[in-house]
Amino acid sequence: MNSRQTLTVLKVSTYLLAVGVLVAGGLVVNTMLNPRTTDTPRTEGERAVMSAERAVQADPDDPEGRSTLAAAYLSVGRFSDALREAEFAQRLNPEDGSGFLVAGMAQRQLGRYANAIASMNEALERSEDKTSDWFYLLYVEMARAFEAQGDYENAMVALNSALVYFPEAADLYYDRAVILEKMGEVENAILDYKAVLTFMPEDERATEAIARLQGGSGGEPDEATEPTDGAQE
Repeated sequence: MNSRQTLTVLKVSTYLLAVGVLVAGGLVVNTMLNPRTTDTPRTEGERAVMSAERAVQADPDDPEGRSTLAAAYLSVGRFSDALREAEFAQRLNPEDGSGFLVAGMAQRQLGRYANAIASMNEALERSEDKTSDWFYLLYVEMARAFEAQGDYENAMVALNSALVYFPEAADLYYDRAVILEKMGEVENAILDYKAVLTFMPEDERATEAIARLQGGSGGEPDEATEPTDGAQE
């Protein structure tokens, strides 16, 4: 796998990370004992959805089950369904932050950036006993929402918070470098692109960005090469 593919995988897997963060126990559907049919899930995301839907059918009033189903829907690009289930989880247990976190993730994908940021702030207020992965996920999502609004300063604050929980996340150094370029902080952007190469020496985009900036070509970072989150609804 080359560096470009590695960064893409890190981004796309965010929603499967959400499933892992929110679920207690496995989300693996046992297909070995049953013949494969057209309804048998073929991807990790599909397995997560099937397992979570079954759990909700068995206990419709379990807020954790609703949050898990919302995260599973996120993993397969069903953002409106994810938002619906996340809001259901909020009503069932308004003191738990997970429903608010997944709602914010879905709202960001639906282009409702202000709502997404508000939901994630609500999640932070209900974050007692949450894991490092949970906080990492929240701050990454918050950074993307702020960046989409053009609020680069708050996006940087959120990315810095995410890096506290996962300082080896090369993709976040790349994201931060892109934002620093947009803010006109070229020297700091170069340092972050070099940080990407510390973790992934073969990364093409970081290498090209450093050459472009040190060569004095200037201009905005190439939008087409920025990491993406996968399919939009």
